[in-house]
Amino acid sequence: MAAKIVVFPSLSTHIPVKFADSTKCTTIDVSKDTATGRVTLVEGKVDEAALPVWLNKETGDLDLAEELPGVTHGLRVLMVPLERNENDNALFALTKKSFGVVSEHFSLRERFISIMTNQHTKAFSHPATQIIETSSDILLFKGRFHPIRFFQLVMKYVPKTYTTHALLVFDPQYNSPEIKNLIPSLHSDMGTCSHPLVLPLYLAKEHIDHCAARIHDQNCKLDEMQIMTGQYSSDHYVPAVDLLMLEFTEMTRLLNSFAEVTTHQVFTLKGFATTLPVLKAWGNSLSQLNSGGEDRDAFLVEQELMLDELEYLRGVIVASLIHAEHVEKRIETYRQLVYQLMAQKDSKTNIELAKSSAAIAKASKEDGAVMRQIALETKKDSSAMKTIAMLTMFFLPGTFVAAIFAMPVFEWDGSGSPVFRSGFKRYWAITVPLTVTVFLLWGAATILPWRSWLFERYGKTNVSMAVDGEGSDLEGASRR
Repeated sequence: MAAKIVVFPSLSTHIPVKFADSTKCTTIDVSKDTATGRVTLVEGKVDEAALPVWLNKETGDLDLAEELPGVTHGLRVLMVPLERNENDNALFALTKKSFGVVSEHFSLRERFISIMTNQHTKAFSHPATQIIETSSDILLFKGRFHPIRFFQLVMKYVPKTYTTHALLVFDPQYNSPEIKNLIPSLHSDMGTCSHPLVLPLYLAKEHIDHCAARIHDQNCKLDEMQIMTGQYSSDHYVPAVDLLMLEFTEMTRLLNSFAEVTTHQVFTLKGFATTLPVLKAWGNSLSQLNSGGEDRDAFLVEQELMLDELEYLRGVIVASLIHAEHVEKRIETYRQLVYQLMAQKDSKTNIELAKSSAAIAKASKEDGAVMRQIALETKKDSSAMKTIAMLTMFFLPGTFVAAIFAMPVFEWDGSGSPVFRSGFKRYWAITVPLTVTVFLLWGAATILPWRSWLFERYGKTNVSMAVDGEGSDLEGASRR
C-alpha cells in the first residue's frame, strides 16, 4: 500500500512545531581507531532520563568490546524525528525539558525551531556558548522542508577528544534514502575519512544527486514525447500517431508537471549552492583547532579530501542547473508545438464547418429553386382560378335572372312558338346592368387601395384589428 504523502503549501510562511509528551530518540556512535583503521558503530535509543547521560559521554567513554590501541576519532549523532500530519503542524520528538538539555549542549539559537519548517536550504555557523570545553563553531545545515526529503543538522567538533557531535532532525514517515542508508554509509565513509564534514557532505550529496536524477527523469519523459510526436530533424522518424488526434489537454498537463518538478529541483540546487561555501569555511576553521604532529597532518589530508568533495558537488550543481535550463527550454518548445497543433486542429475544424455550411447553403438554394417552381405552378393555378371566377361572374347574373323569370309567378304565352315576346326585353334590361355591377364591385374590391384609405381614416391599430377579425371570420366560415 502506497504511503500517503502530506503536501504542505510552498507559500506557507510558518508551520507550527510542537514538542512531544515523551522523548524518543535514536543514537549512532561511530568510532575509528587511527592505528588499525577499525571502525566501530553502535546504535541505541534514549529517553528523557538517559538523554543527558548520553550527551555528556565522549567517544573514549563508550562501552566497546575491546580497548582500541590508537587514537580514537568519533562521530556521535542524536537523531530526532520530526513527524508531520494533515493539520499543518509538526511534532518534534523531544519534550520541552529535553530540548532545553539539547539546546544547551549544542548552543542552539532561538531560531533553530522557527527555521525548521522553512522552505529554504541554508547553512550558517556561530560561536559556541559553552566555556567548559574548547570546541569549534556550531554549524547549522538544513535542507528544504520537503514533503518527502527533509533534514536539519547541527554539529560541533571537540578537538581534545577528536569527537564530532551532531544533532540530526529528520522525517521518519517517508523513510527517505539518505536516512535509510545513513548507518551503512557512515560506517563505510568513516573507514576512509573521519573528518567532521563527512556527515554534512553525505546529506548534501544525496540531495544533490536526487535533484540531478529528477531533472534527468524529466528529460527522459520529454524524449518519450519527442518519439510520440516525431519531432526529429531526420526524415527516418515519423510520428507514432496522427498529431491532430493527440489529447492536447493531457499533453499540456504533463508539460506543466515536468516544468513544476524541474523548477523545484532548480530551487533546491541553488539553495545547496549557497551552503557549500559555508561548509567549506567551517571545515577550514577546524584545522586551526588541532595541535601539531601526525594527527594534524592526517587531519589536513582528510580535509583536502573533503574540500575536493565540496568542489565535486559544486560541479554537479552547475552541471545540473545547465541540464535543467536545457529541459526548461525543451518544455517551452513542446508547449509551442502543442499550441500550434491546437491552432491547426481548430483551422481544420473551421474548414470542415465551412464545407458543411456550403453544403447547407447549396441545399437551401436547391430548395429555393423548388419553391420558386411551386410558386410558378401556384401562380398558374391562381390564373386558372381567376379565369374560372371571371366566367362564373359573367354567367351568374344571367343565370340568376333566368331562374327568376322561370318561376311560376310570371305568365307566358303557352303556344310554344319560338317568338320573342316583349317580356324578353326585361330579361336583358336587368341582366346586363347586374352583370356590369358585379364586375365593378369586384374591381373596386381588388384594385382600389381601400386598406390605405381605412388606415388614414381610422388608424393602423383599428384597421389591423378589423382585418384580422375579418380573416378570422373567413377562416371560421371556411372550417364550417
